[in-house]
Amino acid sequence: MESTPAGTAPPQQRRRPIGARFGTSYEETTAPTVPAVTAAPVRGARFSWIKETPSGRDSRTPERPVSAGPGNTGTQASGPSAAQAPPPPPPPHTCTSGELRTLVQRVTELHRRGAAQESAAIVAQAAVTLSPVEVAQLIELLRTDGPSGASGYLARSAAYGPAEQAVGTLAELRQSGLIDEAAELFHAMWDVPAAALPTLLSALERAGESADAQTLLWEWASAPPTELADVAARLREAGRQEDVRSLLRQAAGRQTGELAATAMALDRVLGAELVGAVVRLRSAVDVGSFASAIREEAVLYGALLAAVDGIDESRARSAFAALRALGLPTEAPARPRSRGRR
Repeated sequence: MESTPAGTAPPQQRRRPIGARFGTSYEETTAPTVPAVTAAPVRGARFSWIKETPSGRDSRTPERPVSAGPGNTGTQASGPSAAQAPPPPPPPHTCTSGELRTLVQRVTELHRRGAAQESAAIVAQAAVTLSPVEVAQLIELLRTDGPSGASGYLARSAAYGPAEQAVGTLAELRQSGLIDEAAELFHAMWDVPAAALPTLLSALERAGESADAQTLLWEWASAPPTELADVAARLREAGRQEDVRSLLRQAAGRQTGELAATAMALDRVLGAELVGAVVRLRSAVDVGSFASAIREEAVLYGALLAAVDGIDESRARSAFAALRALGLPTEAPARPRSRGRR
């Protein structure tokens, strides 16, 4: 269902973290896009939630176009920093079981005729316009009567609808025993844009799924430095300061080069917070290696010295010894010593 026809612009590519538990490695991912639909329209009031274009063709592009990935909010934004909040979505549409079966037949017929993109567009819009219960029902029907992979595609597409609806769908899939599709949806949530993450975390917490929210933060801690810096700033703007601290604590375990790049991508306050986490959590040898990487960044290096000066006596001595062994300064320029142990 996700093939791209000839002549279509290539989907957006991004480096996506494949998990903190996998050593903060990345993979190139393609954002599945919803194409323009050229198939014959689905007529009738029961399908009024499928928009009709001025040309008379029905457009199954959702109110929020489904484009997966932290670099896209469903608009044409090129990255997390360009993401814009979408307009408030309409209330979920209500379908009877008969209408859902008709929809499955339509999807299957389009796919059988080779119109896979049109088929995918219908499924994508259903994911963000139907209620969570109806999405779960549609997934069950697609499992048995729909094209191969359609149920998983529907589940993934639900991640790009309103946060409350996506979380409600996740809960409904788990409750209905649709474990594979629930996993597909939750993994797709890893790719929501930075701008949408605070809202999604709040929705998960309200639904009693705080563990899922922490897992998403854990995954974001392995994002490329600029993306991690963006999400940290957005979490702070949303007043989720504890999430910021958790995110930076997780990020403090990364390799030295990535740590330095992340610290430099953060603003002054957040950069100092990351530096402090590194000093508190890493060994003296690691602190020395990190200090070497940020030596030319006077503000960050000063924050590192201040952080070392604030930890317990024995650990501070070890950290300062590691700095001296690398030929690094142990006192910030034009700054008096706060203690005599250096």
